Amino acid sequence: MRLAWSAFVWASCCLLATAAAGQTLSEADRLTYAQRFGVAIYFLDKVAAIATDAMRGSVPPERLPTTSGGMVVEPLEDARFRVVFYRGAVDGAEVYFVAELREGRVTKKAFHERPLLLSSAQASLARASDAAAKVAVTNGYAPCTKFPFNPVVIPLAADGTAAVYLLSPQTEADDYPMGGHFRIAVDGSGQLLDTRPFTRSCISTREAAKDMPPGAIPMAAFISAPMDDTPHELHVFLSFALQKPVYVSTRDGRLWHVDKTSIVEVKH
Repeated sequence: MRLAWSAFVWASCCLLATAAAGQTLSEADRLTYAQRFGVAIYFLDKVAAIATDAMRGSVPPERLPTTSGGMVVEPLEDARFRVVFYRGAVDGAEVYFVAELREGRVTKKAFHERPLLLSSAQASLARASDAAAKVAVTNGYAPCTKFPFNPVVIPLAADGTAAVYLLSPQTEADDYPMGGHFRIAVDGSGQLLDTRPFTRSCISTREAAKDMPPGAIPMAAFISAPMDDTPHELHVFLSFALQKPVYVSTRDGRLWHVDKTSIVEVKH
């Protein structure tokens, strides 16, 4: 699936602005929001993982950062992404590895012996990630697995407004965290626009399937959404990540079938 980023930003920014202003989205808009953002989260997270593997295979271990640093995924046109790894704080950060990807494959990569500086767009993404991390600490947001959050930054405007998703990372091949994911929206100055957890507890695919007979392979996942009346973007993301449908029980008693970008209410 190709991600037409300019069209995504134009449509999704309007939805986020409406939500941030405290206005209620229609059910149709909530489902559109879930579809678009769920796809974006999945692709950005996937791109980051592929680029990280490329970086680890290219950068000598002794040249990896030992203190602060990070990574940003910069969306480009034509379904391309540039992933930049840097060391140090954002202001004055040194870029030491850059990879470009298209359709899940690395097309360019370079280890920079003489570090580069972050571009203004890249620094804006990094600042949004840093701002979200501070909000997470203040709000007591913590991952449901033993490793730090995987941040996914979705740029929404040229002024630096972004939606930052903090995802609990997968740590075991046969188990996936369905809880411990958060959304934090910030403006270009790092001021908080909106924040929310997506679940009230930690739950994983293994735990959710614990009552199945031994050896049984679940063909779908099931999760309750006690804070929502419709599936949200993390349900779409989970369907992509698990490569299987996700059944979602919402607080109004309805049941939904989420299969990647298809979100359909199950009629009883």
